[in-house]
Amino acid sequence: TTKTSTSLPARTTQDTKTDGLELSDLIKKYNEDRIALHGDNWQVPKGDITKFRRLIEILGDIPCTEVTRDHGRLVRSKIQQLPSEAKPYERMTVDKILLIKHSQTLSATSVRNHMTLYAQLYKWARRERLYFDENPFEALAPKNKTPLNQRRDPFTREDLRKIFTGPQFTNYDPKSNKPHDYWAPLIALFTGARTSEIGALTPFDIYSENDSKKRKIWCIKFNIEANEAK
Repeated sequence: TTKTSTSLPARTTQDTKTDGLELSDLIKKYNEDRIALHGDNWQVPKGDITKFRRLIEILGDIPCTEVTRDHGRLVRSKIQQLPSEAKPYERMTVDKILLIKHSQTLSATSVRNHMTLYAQLYKWARRERLYFDENPFEALAPKNKTPLNQRRDPFTREDLRKIFTGPQFTNYDPKSNKPHDYWAPLIALFTGARTSEIGALTPFDIYSENDSKKRKIWCIKFNIEANEAK
């Protein structure tokens, strides 16, 4: 992991108890807390691992208390320039990737997902008293610029009733119908997952856990933004 920092001025703070906690350590603690919250079978999504690695590649593994609002804007600027297709560059750092001209860059949605994750990290850090200033990533996610008249309307309850009471779902025959034509829409209906997330599922991503009352709870582990994970 690189220790190189940006040339932006470091934040000064009266509290020195967490000055030695580097970004990588903060991220590790955050992920450990998420695993503890979700259970041992839960894994940090690969997309989150990619996003956190990009954060450290951009800022360096600096003390978490030194991250400023200017750092947040720098991160957003560089994330916005990354290519939409990550696989050809999977062995390259962010700075090396940005030396190449790309015809297609990450969508606004992908950039928002990055910045939202970083804001969540620092929201958690403030709650755990590992960071004491204002969240350096809050409200830096780009807005949805798609005109309202071009955005897709959500299905109404009546629309969904008509779709899922049709013969494809009420008289499903695995011998004559493709399994994904049946299961993918149902998973989307009950989870709100995107097509790419559902298509990346494997049998190992569906498992059961017992809750505090020993009741079996079925879970689905999504590989968020698998197409962007390196």
